[in-house]
Amino acid sequence: MVFRRSRFPNKLHPPLLPDIQRVDSIKLLGVYLSDTLSPDQHINHLLSQCNQRLYLLSQLKSQNLSAQCLDIIFQALILSEITYALPAFAELISATFKNKINKFFHKAHRRGLVTTVFNIQGLIDKHDTHLFRSITYTDHSLNYLLPEKLNRSRNLRHRGHEYTLSHIRTTHFKNTFVNRCLFSMV
Repeated sequence: MVFRRSRFPNKLHPPLLPDIQRVDSIKLLGVYLSDTLSPDQHINHLLSQCNQRLYLLSQLKSQNLSAQCLDIIFQALILSEITYALPAFAELISATFKNKINKFFHKAHRRGLVTTVFNIQGLIDKHDTHLFRSITYTDHSLNYLLPEKLNRSRNLRHRGHEYTLSHIRTTHFKNTFVNRCLFSMV
């Protein structure tokens, strides 16, 4: 698999290696990666799988399972699937796919399979905050990604973190997980 920008033509690829097939997408650790690093294929697969699980929940509801039990099963089978690896590709999700995921949540609520209506942006913010707090511990494996801590000689206004903000030139760099969290928690 060769990762490339979507606007560059395919003729610039390196030559094929013998006995190795070149593919456009691959599934690694349960997440579909395309050659353009677009999460569209992953989200389409995710929504089709969650719709199948929604059918399972509707069958359990028809067997008179309580709303509390349906909530627990929804969170275990569907919500955990949607939030798996969410901070890794959250900023790559287009508004169209965010709307599709939100419509899925509304459909589950409308059918009475879950008591709360979830919002994909709220889930992204919640999981970003949780992971960012985890990586601030020095023994975390992703702690090396954080910038240097500020040297504060004076006690100024409270800030969401104590790290320096780097100069950002591109929106793609700003939308990476660490920078996204640093700038949103200022």
